[in-house]
Amino acid sequence: MRKSIVNYAIVTNADTGFGRELALSLAKRGNVVLITTIDEAIGEKLLEEIRYKARSKSVLYHPLDLSSQKSIRKFVSDYRYNVKQLDYLIFNDSIEFLKTKKRQYTADDIEHNWAEYHMGPVIMSGLLLAMLKESPDARIIISLPESVFANRHQKVNLEDAEFRNSKYNLMHAYHQAKLAEIFFIQYLAEHINETNIILNGISIPNLKIPKDHLKKIGLGVRLHNRFATGPKKASHTVLFALTCSRKKLVTGSILSLHRKNRRLNPYLKDVEIKDQVMTLTRKYIIT
Repeated sequence: MRKSIVNYAIVTNADTGFGRELALSLAKRGNVVLITTIDEAIGEKLLEEIRYKARSKSVLYHPLDLSSQKSIRKFVSDYRYNVKQLDYLIFNDSIEFLKTKKRQYTADDIEHNWAEYHMGPVIMSGLLLAMLKESPDARIIISLPESVFANRHQKVNLEDAEFRNSKYNLMHAYHQAKLAEIFFIQYLAEHINETNIILNGISIPNLKIPKDHLKKIGLGVRLHNRFATGPKKASHTVLFALTCSRKKLVTGSILSLHRKNRRLNPYLKDVEIKDQVMTLTRKYIIT
């Protein structure tokens, strides 16, 4: 483990998955932690909870909707102005996609899953890259569902990534966005290989969804929680990736909860597909 020093961290969607546990662990270690949520009421409540449990006032909050490029740009602008330092950037998934099985488009007219789970991290990490390069030992963590590796037949539909001309399926849309995110991890890793930044994906199994979300989501998620894994184990793996020696990590690799590099199937290692996905991705960036 590295020596305990004050680092500045951003944890997106800290109210879901391992985000809450991770933000709390980082705050207990004396770091400055900025948490984000889509719902401001939930975010403000979470802020007080983490400050109280960590006995730290160095926990900050800012609303952020990763499906909105306008929201991302405002967040980054405010962060640069008010904080001016960044060492850890952790992308955790929200559970907004579970609230409806219908196809949804954002204010940017982009299919919601593609906008939030792929474009969001792409744009936000790009805007914060210069700040991360100023850190002596920066880390970027992107969460990936274990289920995205289970279906070896699913691919990114380069002709219809938003399902505008094909039958819509919620989980297919979500997994397709996360597949694109794996290609992005490999792409970004190539461009930061000679920098001080380490980038890793973390393969996360089905996690229990916080109780304060259950009334909004319904019985299906209640049943899901009976068989899901608690978020603490996932937060421990992410904490390891943030604090361990740089020599133990390979930039661009996907870590399992057992802290081992996950093997990718031939499709996910296809350089030509990666380039095609990134060419498609650039078309969605609003300048």
